[in-house]
Amino acid sequence: MNVKWSLNALDYIFTYPIFRNNRFTSKSGIPGPTAARFTRMLLEKELIRTIEESSGRRPALYAFEPLLKLVRV
Repeated sequence: MNVKWSLNALDYIFTYPIFRNNRFTSKSGIPGPTAARFTRMLLEKELIRTIEESSGRRPALYAFEPLLKLVRV
């Protein structure tokens, strides 16, 4: 994974624990393909989960569950 963008990715998901990849890309400054790789990696490691699958032009909606669990307590 590209370490150059790791801090941007962490800052974004801690600020916006529920997000769509298009906003992740535009607000974090991470290039689209790199943001997609971050999303895939976070899904594989079960750090985020899909709330809504993508549909047509609408990208999927993701949630950063570990942070949301802390906030709900």
